[in-house]
Order: sequence, then C-alpha cells, then structure tokens
Amino acid sequence: MKSDRRTFLKTTGIVGGALLTGVAAKTASTPAAAQTGAGGAAKAMTFCTLRHGADYGLGLKTERGRLVVDPYLAVPDHPEIVACGDAAAVPDLTRPGQVTAMTAQHATRQGALAARNVAAALGRGKRRRYKHHDLGFVVELGGLDAAASPLGVPLSGLAATAVTKGYHLLAMPGNRVRVLTDWLLDALLPTQAVQLGLVRGKQVPLEPRQP
Repeated sequence: MKSDRRTFLKTTGIVGGALLTGVAAKTASTPAAAQTGAGGAAKAMTFCTLRHGADYGLGLKTERGRLVVDPYLAVPDHPEIVACGDAAAVPDLTRPGQVTAMTAQHATRQGALAARNVAAALGRGKRRRYKHHDLGFVVELGGLDAAASPLGVPLSGLAATAVTKGYHLLAMPGNRVRVLTDWLLDALLPTQAVQLGLVRGKQVPLEPRQP
C-alpha cells in the first residue's frame, strides 16, 4: 500500500485525477484509466488522469470543469470515488464558500491526503479533511522583477524580489551556496554573449538521421 500511495501521489501532483474503487472501477470508461490490484475491501482500483474541463460521461457534478468533492476529497453520494488536484473542486475550509486554487502546493498535499483516505477506506487509519492555510504567494517574473504577497502583505519591486529569492532558496533541498553565488554573479556582471557547455558523447549522434 505504501508503494501505491507514492505512485498515486506522484501522478496526482502533476495534473490532478480521480481514483475509483470497487464498483466504480468496473464501470469506468475513461481512456486514461489504468487497472491496478488492491487488497482489502476494494477488488480493484482505477486511476484516471482527468483533463481540466473535460467531460468523460461519468454523470458527476462539476464546477467550472472541476469534479465536485467534499472535504475528504470524495465525490458526494459516491464515496468510492476520490479526486484531487486540478481536476477537483476541493472546498477551502479556510475560506468558506470557495474552492482551493489550482496550484502545485494544493495538488501535492491533496494527493497525499487522498492516498491516506483511500488507505482508511481499506481499513488502515482514519479519514481526514483537507485544510491548508495559505500563507501567500511568490512569483518570479524574470531578472529583478517579482511579485509577492507573504501573509497577505502585497509587495513589488526589490522587496518582492528579495522575498521571492529567499523563499526559493530556502525551499531548495541543497546546493544553496552555489545557487546564491550564481544569482549574485548574474546581478553584478553583464550578460554573457557566449556560453560554453559540455555535452556527453552519447548524446551526439554519429550518423545523420534520415527524415
């Protein structure tokens, strides 16, 4: 179940999807469905990668092209269907009446919770509601331009750039010193007209390709 959870999380973190278990898996007719074995109460699972706004004839309620789900990421009246990511209109419990934005921050967290709730449906653990407090956003616009709104405080110009760079630097898993050095050199030195790089020999074809 642990490996299935990781696979489900990685897939849903990209574009969003729906997980159909039990009876729903037998009637699924989406072209992106893939069967995978599962133990416990559900005899089969079908993971469907859904394109935002697409209608695959499932007869389920949507909101602006997104599948309507409850805070547990399950489709109302269809607890055997779990959806998350861009494909799901997940209620934002921190902002009543609204749904979560289609961002990677929500998608990755929803994917992990969806896997946990599916495991709970199979008898492992307890279901949880999705609730995430948004602390703001940071967006790099290239060069020294950026936009940021940490803790709801709108920033622009140099302040936004500093906050954005700092957040991205802290979010990196490693190699921060080299990245920071490259940023400083790019800010102090003029743009290079010529740049040399290395290409591995195996990446260069020895024979011309025929059209």
